[in-house]
Amino acid sequence: MSDLKTLRDQVAKMLDDAMRKAGDRKDDPAAWHVRDRNEMNNLARRLKSCFDAKISDRWDGVAVTIGGIRATSTMGLRGAVRNWVQAADRHIGAGS
Repeated sequence: MSDLKTLRDQVAKMLDDAMRKAGDRKDDPAAWHVRDRNEMNNLARRLKSCFDAKISDRWDGVAVTIGGIRATSTMGLRGAVRNWVQAADRHIGAGS
C-alpha cells in the first residue's frame, strides 16, 4: 500500500500544481480558461509520461486509469483526477 500512497501523493501534487499554475478564475475568466486548458493538457501529458496513465476524454466525460485504479467525471480531467485521488484513498484505507 505504501507504493499506492506514494503514487496517490504524486498525482495529487501534480493536480494541485496544475490548478495553482492556472490561477484564479475571478481575475480574468477568459484568460483563466486558456491557462486552465493548457495546464490540464500538460497534466494529461505528465500523467501519461510518468505513470503510464490511460486517459479517455470523450463528449460524455473523462476516464482516468492509473495504477489499476479507474475514475471518471463529467467535469473534465480535473474532476476525473480528483475522483482518482479519492478512489486511491479508499484503496489505501481498505488495505490498512
